[in-house]
Amino acid sequence: MKSYKNLPLKRQFYLLFGMTALIVFGSALLFYQVSFRSLLDKESRYMENMLSQVAQRTEDITNSVKLVAKTVSGSPATIHLLTETNSTQKWAYRQTLNNLITELSNSNPSIQMILLLDTKGKVYSFNGYDYSLASRLDAQYQFFSSGTYAGGFTGAMTLPDSSSVYYACTQPVYLQGKPATEENKLGTCLILCSSDALYDACSSTASSEHSFFAVLDAGQGILSENRVDSRFDADILPAILSEARQDTSSKIDGISYLVNQIPSLSVTGWSVVSIVPYSDISADLSRFHAIALLFMAILLFTFLVLIRQIMKSITLPTLKIVDFVRENPYDILHRHLDIKGPPEIRQLASGINQMLDQINDLTHTVLQNQSRMYEIELGNHQARLSALQSQINPHFLYNTLDAIRGLTYLGKQEEIRTILSALSHIMRYNIKGEEMVSVEEELLCVQKYIQIIDMRFSGRFQINLNIQEEIRNYKMPRFLLQPLAENAIFHGLELRPGKGTLTLVCSLGQDGILHFTCTDDGVGIPAEKLEQLQEALANDSFLSRKAEGNAHIGLQNIHLRIRLLYGPPYGLSIASTQGLGTTVRLDFPAAPDNLPKPQTQLGPF
Repeated sequence: MKSYKNLPLKRQFYLLFGMTALIVFGSALLFYQVSFRSLLDKESRYMENMLSQVAQRTEDITNSVKLVAKTVSGSPATIHLLTETNSTQKWAYRQTLNNLITELSNSNPSIQMILLLDTKGKVYSFNGYDYSLASRLDAQYQFFSSGTYAGGFTGAMTLPDSSSVYYACTQPVYLQGKPATEENKLGTCLILCSSDALYDACSSTASSEHSFFAVLDAGQGILSENRVDSRFDADILPAILSEARQDTSSKIDGISYLVNQIPSLSVTGWSVVSIVPYSDISADLSRFHAIALLFMAILLFTFLVLIRQIMKSITLPTLKIVDFVRENPYDILHRHLDIKGPPEIRQLASGINQMLDQINDLTHTVLQNQSRMYEIELGNHQARLSALQSQINPHFLYNTLDAIRGLTYLGKQEEIRTILSALSHIMRYNIKGEEMVSVEEELLCVQKYIQIIDMRFSGRFQINLNIQEEIRNYKMPRFLLQPLAENAIFHGLELRPGKGTLTLVCSLGQDGILHFTCTDDGVGIPAEKLEQLQEALANDSFLSRKAEGNAHIGLQNIHLRIRLLYGPPYGLSIASTQGLGTTVRLDFPAAPDNLPKPQTQLGPF
């Protein structure tokens, strides 16, 4: 910063423009990254929600099919059909089972046909049996082999000349009342299902033009998807799923995808997956980003024109003035400065000329002016002290009115009256009376403030007071302790979730110094901000309000008041650890006095 101030004015303007352009460009880049990441997170949450719905619908469909398989395999007619040797009785059981299967098939639109296979490979067909379809599936997948499917759900089954996708559910049939062992196995119930119902579950989930939702079997075969008219590339799908990392992203052939999946459904072992290209996600931001870039370009151009005009109207005339005052002082006393520029610059040049004309006339009054300046300095000293005192009132009043506003929303009239009573006491105490008060009166003001805070936050904070009884009648500057408590609550405890504790300790040291220590277990102060605040206190200065807002303005006021009254080394010291809390200590010389105790005594904290 010092090196920047030492640069010539022209270079400062050029450097300022370069830094502004860099900040604008960096802000645009950061804005793009943040907005895209936010949109990506939103899309991911949407996909997870859609996947949960598809998974739930898939499990509902497969559960209903499995229930049908258990119903058929556990039917007495099924067991009798597979064990009966009498052809007449066998036919009767087959008719009974046929009626049951017809009813079950009609109740579940996913079911294409229901078959029974005995252990010898014989196939029992019923109403709705499609011989052609079954034969073709058997030729390609050994559909009628009882050893092919031991139980549960198969993967996707397709035929070369058909776009339909099928899957099957198999359920072993055992002797009734016997253990489910291979020796007691009578056959298998095989239910062939269409994936049309699964397609209905996927078809309504598309979030963009190229988004892909699918139900996959254990071998990543596609059972159903939302883009039947343009099936997702079967070769690239396994690559995308295998490349997906914990951040649910995958990049294949230079194209990035957002991948979400539910890896294993409880009934079938299938998975549900969604894949969306990043290009689809960022498409909505393109127009907005174009407008933002155009706006930034216009802003930079306007800033450049403004700097050029400032240099022409202000910088160059100012440099002429600088060159003039750099000349020999004895020479410029007898010359006048001639500047062409804005009225303000010409007025400045005229003022310099008048100043030069008056220097000789003012020399003989130097001693008188020095005396007068000393008196003015004393007045300024007192005025600055009064100004610091007045800065505290609006800051405290704003926070208190904000608390009252919150209670009006809750309709708590009694609490509002109590707060207003406490507030009026604090304002009377701050406005009326002498600058020096007793420690007892100052603590009473703190108690009134705590009444306001306790009602505002419903007893969320615990306030502990530890004071030596012998210092209650000692004198101290008015309105110092309340800003300490206010700073601890609003910048420490209020930002911390849950309850918090504030401890105020008042003691007299052996060296005759009063020590007031305010400790909270709030959020603490970040290390960088703490260092800036400590440096400002050490230099008796204020932090930049543009950088810090009103944060800790009360602490800085208290410190400067003590320095103006007592001088160094008295004042405030601050120690803080982010996440653990803050300790503020106030030290100044004790002023014992036999003041009578106030009629209103301090109550318990």
